[in-house]
Amino acid sequence: MLIIPAVDIRDGKVVRLYKGDFNRQSTYSQDPLSAALQWQELGAQLIHVVDLDGALAGKPKNKDIIIKIIKGLKAGVQVGGGLRDKDSVLEFLEAGAARVVLGSKALSDYSFLDNFKTLIGKRISVSIDAKFMQIRYAKAKAVDIIMNVGDSGWLKSKSMSLTKLLEQFYKRGIRFVNFTNINRDGTLEGADVESIKSVCDFTGRFPDLQLIASGGVASLSDIEKLKNTECLYGVIIGKALYEGKIDFKQALKIIAN
Repeated sequence: MLIIPAVDIRDGKVVRLYKGDFNRQSTYSQDPLSAALQWQELGAQLIHVVDLDGALAGKPKNKDIIIKIIKGLKAGVQVGGGLRDKDSVLEFLEAGAARVVLGSKALSDYSFLDNFKTLIGKRISVSIDAKFMQIRYAKAKAVDIIMNVGDSGWLKSKSMSLTKLLEQFYKRGIRFVNFTNINRDGTLEGADVESIKSVCDFTGRFPDLQLIASGGVASLSDIEKLKNTECLYGVIIGKALYEGKIDFKQALKIIAN
């Protein structure tokens, strides 16, 4: 399992939002590249970079900064936020991004993924960001999870079936899924371990499909609870790292053991 630091960018600065609320923002750095380099120097193999302005606008707004990060790091860079057209996706991939994360566009138009057939296995992932989850059972067996999924920079939401989403993504070649619990994101309330493990259970029903989880991770205890979760490829951590609630090197030691 990877520990993946988050570098969320708004107005050229590194920020964190509380539950995705653009009116509740904490600013941590004026220089996103320096922040990303800091995590790389501490041992990060992958950095999660999000263009928050892009998520609102529906197209990249901090492109130059993000490309500077991609080219300035040896660690892999995973990019998301406002990637809703083919050219924007390809521009980041051609710049050297390890992976791009598709959200709103992939959720509303599954066929959009067909534009990237030769890249989709390792370099394209999708993001499922949930505000509410309800597990459906049949004969005492969990058969689906219904989610209220955030859309358009989390300003909108719609009810969706996790099983249907995974089926559509998987058959188009997706092998990485980002899952965020919006109600925990940026709160330092602790990871919703039960929800993550439930989503991971459904993800694990598709061979080679791996989950990257985020939202609320606040302590080394959260990492201990998640580290052996089957199919969990990595955990994205933001606020807890910037506020010193989690020591990055200690987190790496936990997963190494």
